[in-house]
Amino acid sequence: KFGAVPSQMWVPDVYHGAPTSVTAFIASAPKIAAFALVIRILGYGFEKVLIDWQGMLIIMATLSIVIGNLVALAQDNIKRLLAYSAIAHVGFFLLGIIAGNGLGYSAAFFYIITYAIMSLGGFGCLIYLAKGKQEVSLISELKGLGQRNPWGGLLISFLFLSMAGLPPFVGFWAKLEVIRAVLEANLVWLAILAAAMSIVGLFYYLKVVKVIFFDPPEAETKVKAERGLRLALGITGVAVVALGLFPAQLLEVCRQAFRYL
Repeated sequence: KFGAVPSQMWVPDVYHGAPTSVTAFIASAPKIAAFALVIRILGYGFEKVLIDWQGMLIIMATLSIVIGNLVALAQDNIKRLLAYSAIAHVGFFLLGIIAGNGLGYSAAFFYIITYAIMSLGGFGCLIYLAKGKQEVSLISELKGLGQRNPWGGLLISFLFLSMAGLPPFVGFWAKLEVIRAVLEANLVWLAILAAAMSIVGLFYYLKVVKVIFFDPPEAETKVKAERGLRLALGITGVAVVALGLFPAQLLEVCRQAFRYL
């Protein structure tokens, strides 16, 4: 369900082949449900044998972060790029589980919630751009979006920069918390790898932002969607900024959920 390596091959094909609205659901709600399942099994059921499953998750997280980020660099299809970035994000999420304590579980919970918000917004933007016609597939189709629709271009940029883990967006705090959790677990090398791969991830996220604002548009068609969709996407855009500026409240909720672990 998570799409972590070595069980990741379905993710790019499903993300690419499914309608964008279905992809948006797959990328968000099932991830939170799978998190609950993992916590119940590992955090509560097998907490006494942490050393046995921790090594397995370290391998899965490392491979997911490395393979997801490196393969995403080569993608020209926007949905496949988001699919491979999702694999990388699952690797970051697993860092919190690896810690095997309340701090790590709360960091993973915070990460999966914020990732669900960013994914909904990201795929919602693709629905917005399609305007009920042929779906957006190539990154090149976003050329000049910042000129044709500044609001839409800015919104997509906010969501992608948040996924990249740049401040002041909430994605920065999500990555910081899981890296902090593995540092507390004395897995310094894993924290360094995660930080290095975050820098690699910047390249493909910034590639999309560059296409939106710095490449000339191939068509002068204005992009405009229904008011309800614009409102929903506006809420996700505001959320990644507001939670980035004021993350303490959501972090505290996540910590309270695992205060006894």
